[in-house]
Amino acid sequence: MGTTAKVLIREDLHPAIIQLLAETLKEEHSETGLFQRSGEFPAIDDPEYAVSSVAIEYYRNGPSLFAKYLPLWTATYTQRTIAFLVAALAIVFPAFGFAPRLYEWFVRRRLRQFYQRLRAIENALQNGLTAAKAKALQDELDDIERSTSTVPMRHSDLYFMLRYHLDRTRSRLIEACLETQAKVQ
Repeated sequence: MGTTAKVLIREDLHPAIIQLLAETLKEEHSETGLFQRSGEFPAIDDPEYAVSSVAIEYYRNGPSLFAKYLPLWTATYTQRTIAFLVAALAIVFPAFGFAPRLYEWFVRRRLRQFYQRLRAIENALQNGLTAAKAKALQDELDDIERSTSTVPMRHSDLYFMLRYHLDRTRSRLIEACLETQAKVQ
């Protein structure tokens, strides 16, 4: 007569069947018997054979909430879907924190490009100015001004600062054109 009982299963047995077996074993054999104390069988640990992780989970926590109210196949897929969503949210939430900073960086980069173009115009004003060059610089200033309309309202302080610098450069260009005309006459 043996005092120890073991239930062995194949490794490729479906987890739903393992859960049903674990539930049946716990219902039928968890109480006190002639050769066992209460809760001794089925056992979570076995030094000789590996115990299925599905069975261990069932013995420790009992049936899941979904297994109580849903059919077995639906409960399995629901648990997997929830596990996937939790993992996806763990990845997506940090991205939501990073997205505003990335957007801010793109806006500031675009404004920097406008200022680089404006600096090129300023440098051109320092050199000699011809009528054709003045017209090209005026067109470039107009192009920058049209492009600044894409700056979002959230960055209106930077937008108005850029507009101020555009107006200052435009007034310097007009002064340089007037000086050039005065020299020609």
